[in-house]
Amino acid sequence: MDEEAGYKWLRGVIRGEMARQQITYKELLERLNRIGVEDTENNLRNKIGRGKFSAMLFMQCLEVLGVDHIRISMLEDTGFGHEKPMKRLARKWGPPSEALGEIIEEEVEEMDKRDRKSKT
Repeated sequence: MDEEAGYKWLRGVIRGEMARQQITYKELLERLNRIGVEDTENNLRNKIGRGKFSAMLFMQCLEVLGVDHIRISMLEDTGFGHEKPMKRLARKWGPPSEALGEIIEEEVEEMDKRDRKSKT
């Protein structure tokens, strides 16, 4: 996987979960503030938008969003680093960051369904 693909994946993980929960950057920042992360809404938006932020911020975002696991194999599933699968994804879902958001949302929905079934 090349570096840019990694940034897109990181961005997609955070944005996908924000979209799933319908969380704005302002709300994400408020949650981060509660655990001691100090930043501005614009800085947070820029960091996530670029996909370039520390591993600590990534983990803190996952924590405040309530994410308890992510599937690393999604990198291979999306074809990052391989031109042909990326072109297929772009045609089907748009730019990679949008595609990842869709994939993440679908995966989370499937996990939620499995969780609901196991509780009944």
